[in-house]
Amino acid sequence: MNLAINIVLCILLLACGGYFSGTETGMYRVSRFRTRLGFGHRQKLHVFLMRLLEDGRGMVLTTLIGANLFCYLSTCLVTYVLLHEGATDYAAEWVTTLLLTPVMFIFVDMIPKTVFFYRADTLMPLLSGPLWLFHQVLTRCGIISVLKGLSSGLNRLFGSSADAPAVLAVTGRHEVRQILHETHEEGYLTSTQQDILHALVDSQDIRVESVLIPLAKTQMLPVNSQRPAILECLRNTPLERITIYDANRSAILGWIQVSLVAADRREFSDLRPFLQPIGWLPSDMPILDAIDRMAGDNLQIAAVWDSRKGKGLQTTAMGIVTLRDLVERITGD
Repeated sequence: MNLAINIVLCILLLACGGYFSGTETGMYRVSRFRTRLGFGHRQKLHVFLMRLLEDGRGMVLTTLIGANLFCYLSTCLVTYVLLHEGATDYAAEWVTTLLLTPVMFIFVDMIPKTVFFYRADTLMPLLSGPLWLFHQVLTRCGIISVLKGLSSGLNRLFGSSADAPAVLAVTGRHEVRQILHETHEEGYLTSTQQDILHALVDSQDIRVESVLIPLAKTQMLPVNSQRPAILECLRNTPLERITIYDANRSAILGWIQVSLVAADRREFSDLRPFLQPIGWLPSDMPILDAIDRMAGDNLQIAAVWDSRKGKGLQTTAMGIVTLRDLVERITGD
């Protein structure tokens, strides 16, 4: 009778280990979009799951602790049974290893992970309650906090720690990409809409320097240009806006609208009365931030200075960029 009870108990321990092993895979595979949708509709099954997803790092630690804990307990139980039945220490260790290694690989690792891999959206809302409860116990005991601190300390020790805002940005972009993929599969977005939204997500990695027009390829005029130079420019270039520089091409003062200057009947010796303001952007600025700044300051053209050479060169341009260029870089139109 005792042997039968021990066998049943061992099976239960292995099942618990398989549960934690499977839910670890399920957490990676579950649809965040569907979970948020269910949580927004106040579906009780999604409440615990949503709370777990909010602490992704702690959730991973919880599943790993649970899987290893129950595997260890089942190993201890089998070893105890063998020793109780009269086996030597050496024999008990070998028999336990030979018996449980394939059993754990198949029934604790391979099968649960495979099932949760393909059925995460169905199983995770149903089975996240015990995982959340175990997570709460470990959190209140301080185990999760200690392991998080240990992990952060090791990262700093080996120089592998990342800047927190950067980590959050990358994680956020990855999650947004997953949501976009899922909403496209559900039919909420067309391919064109999805492409535009993906471009918006990826644009945080695109810097102004990859969009700018180098000064060598920019149509420019010196500030002391007079009407003949304006008329010549009007005949030879299709551009409506021309950048104006002072002593050299990198000393940009502003820009003019060629047709308005040419149509003005006043005599002028230089172009200062017609100058429109120009913004200055660092070359390493993300294009979304550049769009936000230019739109907020009502600027159509901005000069770009080389941020790698220091702040002392903020009035020395390496190229120009237009608001239209930045928007087209995202939309592709």
